[in-house]
Formats: sequence, structure tokens, C-alpha cells
Amino acid sequence: MKLKNTFAIVLSSILLLAACVKQEKEQPSNGEATVSIRLLGAEDQEENDDDGNASSARSVTVSEVEDDVQTQIVPFGDDMNFVATLSKERSSDMRNSATGSSRNRAATVLTPLGQDVRYRVLVYDGSGAFVEEKDYQVGKESSVEGFNLDAGKSYTFIAYSVNGTTALPNPSDKANLSTARLNNIAGPLLYFRKDVELVYGENTLDLTLKHQYSQITTRIELDQSTAGNITAVDNPTIRPVRQDGSITFSDGVVTYGSAASNGAEVVFPSLGGGVRSITSSPTLLISPSTTTAEFNVGTLTANNITKADVVINNLKITPGTRYNLVMKLQSPCTEVVSGGATFDLADGNSQTFTAPAADYGFTFDIHRLDNSFNLEINNTLLAVQELQFQTGVADLSRNVEFADGTVWGSEGISEIYNMNGNASNPILRVIISASGDISLLGSKSSSGGNLEPLRLTNGNQFNSITWNRNSDNTVIATQSVEGVTYMTGNGYGRRIVPCN
Repeated sequence: MKLKNTFAIVLSSILLLAACVKQEKEQPSNGEATVSIRLLGAEDQEENDDDGNASSARSVTVSEVEDDVQTQIVPFGDDMNFVATLSKERSSDMRNSATGSSRNRAATVLTPLGQDVRYRVLVYDGSGAFVEEKDYQVGKESSVEGFNLDAGKSYTFIAYSVNGTTALPNPSDKANLSTARLNNIAGPLLYFRKDVELVYGENTLDLTLKHQYSQITTRIELDQSTAGNITAVDNPTIRPVRQDGSITFSDGVVTYGSAASNGAEVVFPSLGGGVRSITSSPTLLISPSTTTAEFNVGTLTANNITKADVVINNLKITPGTRYNLVMKLQSPCTEVVSGGATFDLADGNSQTFTAPAADYGFTFDIHRLDNSFNLEINNTLLAVQELQFQTGVADLSRNVEFADGTVWGSEGISEIYNMNGNASNPILRVIISASGDISLLGSKSSSGGNLEPLRLTNGNQFNSITWNRNSDNTVIATQSVEGVTYMTGNGYGRRIVPCN
């Protein structure tokens, strides 16, 4: 009898212990659920296909990728053109599929928001009633206590930001999800919505805020074969745009305010004395989808040509997408004139040669140099002082540098006398435009090529050159003697021909 009781007690203990273990393993279906917020970043919106599915969930063909690039050619002056290219700044990479027949969109690349940028998270219950809201700052989320909600229930989480560090705008009619909206947002607008069924204990909600408005970054540049500089850009604009937009929380639909009659201003940095390329700050475009957007350059002066109202039109713009607009000013259709020139001088000796007539200017490519030179063209010196590229020369201080302020013999750039270029990859290029303006380009590579703009310093400046269009030109290449001196290269003229 005693043995039976002992067995019963042991069996009861085992069953009780198993029940406790099972209870520990089973998670309650109700009780408190805490929700912490984790901001992953911001992303552009992806265009939808005809069935309303995000394009990130389907294959994208090569032709579709090419359709993302819009190109136009716009006249500028009598003999120059702008080649304008508008392309998407893609949030995802395009990679070849294994078959090579299509390209699949890779994982979305998120852009982090700046430190201390504010965003707000609102919670609505299953009936659409407002429950709670909390404000966050990027990088300081841990200072905000998480949401305390009910496990086993579904909630809708709404988040928004205006990409700023000041106080957030307040939504209207936020008491119910069906009526809540954010009104008249005239700056950046980012939005997120997700329906979640919470589990007991700790929950983490990952936020990805999506841009609702578009933006365009514009770059104007001169082709390497085009002489001169960009010296003025006045009143450039993009239109049509709206003054502001509003978004409903229930479905994320944006409605747009009245038209901004003057368009959106495109802001470029200072041009100083002139540059060969210039890039604007991103321009915010508050606008529904359009295929008739236009960029008006305003008044532009480049290569001593001033023209107003150069317009790139019929641009396709989709909300929530970032674009790059590149306007490249190019020479007209030209061909190299036969009978160019070669030069090879050393030890302080000069060389005189005849260069052919050309109605679209002349280019001198220098392959090797130690360490200064000047050119006398039809009795006019190329520059007031000899062009000196080396430091520490007693008779003539360096008076040429790269446009970014770097020089030869520092920051990983070889001394110019150690550079060895060739006809395909010169170390220096002198471009004389049809109007007589001078542009000077140089390489930072010891083997030449990848030419970048140069500028004159220490009071040196270019003269205006008259290049004969209908008769030969006389050129005298000279060098000051300072130790070893040499210069080799070639020259070639261009003339305008009918375009095919």
C-alpha cells in the first residue's frame, strides 16, 4: 500500500512538471505586446505594372531598362547642340539573369535619413480608431519607449516624415484611419503603412519610408572637344509643378494643390570665373505623373554664346522617383582637317610649323613635357606668361593647376616631366575654339588620358587667338631653358561638315 502511494506521488509530480514545461513553451495568445520601431531607411517608389503589382516583383526586360533613359538634341547657337539625357537614379541594381535573356531587379537599396531627422508613427486598431502616436529622431530611437498594445490583435501602423529636424506637421481628422490625412506639404514627403497582427511579448516593426515626390539633379557640361567655359546660368526652372500635396493615411493617395506658375527653381552653385561643368542641388518636383514636363535653362552663356529659353520638353516624370538630367554641350558635326602638325623640341630650341586652316578651331595634344611651354600663333602668344607646371623653378613660378586646386608632384600626381602620354592619351590638351577662346585640360595619370580642366594662376591669363579659317596658320612653340627641356605632341584642326 505504501509503495502504491509513493508511485502515485511520483507520477503526479512528473505530470505537473511536464505541464509546467509545456506552459512555459506555449506562448499566450493574448496579453501585452510591446512594439519597438526600427527605421531601415528611405526608398524611391517603384512603378507599377498594368496589374498594379510593384515592378520589383517581376522581371524587367532590357528594352524596359532602356526606356528609362530619355534623350533629346536641342540647338544652341548656330553650330552647337545640347544632348540632354534624363535617366532614373535607380534604387535597385540591374543584373543579368542566368539565361541572359532578361535582367532581374536586385534587392532594394535604401537611403539612410540624416541624423536627427524627425518622423512620426501612429497606430490604429482593427476598427480604424486612433490608438497612439510617438515621435522619433533618427539615431535616437532608443530614447522613446515602445508601444504597449494587445497581443493577438491587428493594428495599422502609419509613419511619415518631411525629412527635416524641426517639428513635424500634424495630421487632420486623425481620430479614424478613414479620415486621417496630412495636408499641404510643400517640402519632401515620406510615407509608410503596414498592417500587423501582434504576438505576445516583444515585437519589432521595420519601417521603410517611401518618397512621395520626385526630384531631379541637373548637370550642364561641355564636351571635351568643345572649348570655352560655362560662365552664366540664370533663372533655370522645371515645370509643371504644384505648390504642395496632401496624403490620406488609409491608402497613401496623394492629391496635389494648385499649380506653381513659375515652376520649380533649379539652383546651381556659383560659377566663379567660369567652369566646364556644373551640377545643381536636387530639385523637388511636386507633381502627378506627367509626360510633358520641361526643363528651361533660362539664360545660359557658354563658349561665349548667350542664349535664352533653351528648353528640354516632353519629359516623363513619375512621382517618388529620383532623376539625373545631364545636358552636354557638343560641337557640331565636324571632321579632322588633313595636314595637321607635329612638334618635337628640346634644349630650349623653338620650333616653327604651319597648321592648316580650320573653321572650327584647333587642338594641340602634348604627349611629353619638361616642364613649361608657350605657343605663338599668328603673332599672338597663347598666354601672357609661359605656362609653368613645376614648383621650385627660380625664373618662373608655377602658374597652372587643376580646377580642383591640385598640382603636379603632390597628392599622388606625378611631376609632369615623369608623365609619358601618347596620341591616344595626351598629358595636356590645348583647345582653341572657332571664336579664339582657349581651354586647357590635363591628366593626373602618369600615362595620360582622362583629361580634367586646368586653370591659370599667379596672374597668368590666356590671350584671344585668331585662327585663320581660310589660310594657313603659323605656330612657334617655345620653352624657357631651366635644366632639361623638351616637348612632343601633335596638332589637328576641325571643320564643320553636314551631319549624316
